[in-house]
Parts: sequence; structure tokens; C-alpha cells
Amino acid sequence: MRALPTSAVRALAVGVGFVVLVGAAFAGVGAWQARDTTAPETVAPEPEPEPAPAPEPEPAPEPEPEPEPEPEPEPVEDGPQPADVTVQLLDGAGDGGAAVVAEARTTLTDAGFRIAASNNARPYDTTTIFYTVGFEEEARLVGETLGVTEINPMTDLPPERRLSDGVMVHVVLGADRR
Repeated sequence: MRALPTSAVRALAVGVGFVVLVGAAFAGVGAWQARDTTAPETVAPEPEPEPAPAPEPEPAPEPEPEPEPEPEPEPVEDGPQPADVTVQLLDGAGDGGAAVVAEARTTLTDAGFRIAASNNARPYDTTTIFYTVGFEEEARLVGETLGVTEINPMTDLPPERRLSDGVMVHVVLGADRR
């Protein structure tokens, strides 16, 4: 066989190369056209929201101040107090007089009076209170406690019948108490 001139071989080679090139180009274009044109959705994940900062606690309301309790009123000491009063009980009731004296003693000591003495007296029909001069208020306080209204100063008694000046109030329990 005869050899092809080099120029023909060159032309043939260029032609074959051209065909290969065009074929490759078409293959590439075909592949390019056949590709999936729907782009994958590459959605970037939404960043997780940062947790909201914890709300600052509201300041606790200040407690309302407790109202100050009203001071208790001081006891009115505008008059004598039972604990400051000395009393002598005298039995002028006769029969059953000891029980009358005991009852009066209990009533007065329960009220806070101080019993200085208990003695016998001459008979009295009505319970009477005598007071040493200067102790009329004390005698009235004892009278209120025992329910006695007959109250007299000791100066109303004759000197031989006056009672001890060392005691403020003298209660002669009479027959009306039996």
C-alpha cells in the first residue's frame, strides 16, 4: 500500500481530531442538558433561636409596715387603789357573825384590799363603815365593794368608842348581813 502523503495524514488527523472534539462537545452539551436542573434545596438550617434571657424577677413588693399597736391605756389612778387600803372587820352581827365576817373578808381580799384585823364589836343593826380622818375615798371604795352605803368619819364616834387610827377603814358588819 501506498503511503498517504503526510499532508493527507495531517489533514485526516486534524479531521479525526475535529470529529472527536465535536463529538465530545456534543456529548458534553447533552450531558449538560440532561442534568437535573432542579437545584437541591440546600436550605441552611435556621439557627436555633437563642433562649430568651430569663426575665428579671420583679422586685418583691415591700411589705406594708405593721400598724403600731395602740398603747394600752394606763390605769387611771385618780383615786385610791384597793391594794393601798387597810381594812379592819368588826363582827357586830351577833349570832352567825363569824360567817358574815368570813364572807366580807373573802370579798375584800379578792378585790385586792388588805385586811389589817378582825375583831368583835357591840351589836349593830345596819352594817356601817367608819373611816379614819383623811380616808373618806378609801371608805367609799370599800363601801362600793361590799354594797354598803352607811359611811361615816370616826369623829362621829365618842372618843371612848373610836377605833384604831392606824387602820384607814373600819367595817362594822351588822345584823342586816345575816
